[in-house]
Amino acid sequence: LQKLREEHRELVNELREKKEELRMAAQELINLKGSLEGFKAQQIHLEDIRANLVNEINSLRESSRMELRRTERMEQTYAQVEGRLKALKGDIAKTEASYEKARNMTAEEEQRVSEQRRALRAAMEELANLELTMSQMNKQMYEERQQALSEMGQLS
Repeated sequence: LQKLREEHRELVNELREKKEELRMAAQELINLKGSLEGFKAQQIHLEDIRANLVNEINSLRESSRMELRRTERMEQTYAQVEGRLKALKGDIAKTEASYEKARNMTAEEEQRVSEQRRALRAAMEELANLELTMSQMNKQMYEERQQALSEMGQLS
């Protein structure tokens, strides 16, 4: 009987220990489930952030492509303006040469020379305007290239 009581006490103690372990395991399971839900929410949030970043990167790439095409068009315009400048400089040189020849001419020829002078002045004004435009375009193209390079660097 004593031995049975002893075994009974040991079994009761062991049962209490097992119940305590079970309670602790249940509490740990609840904690782990809470952590799992938190991780799932965090994962969803991180996936949303990733999607937004991918969209932003694609948008920046498209902007970069558009800026490069715009820069190429500006370079073409620049080349055309340079050609026009060379032509105007040639016209100015011809006009100056004919002006020198016309210095000692008669009254009729002086009228023609006067017209050539007006044409020369107009050509020189156009040349000055084109040079100013080219200067502004050079500055703008430089700034846009720097910005495009900066954006490309950020994409990398």
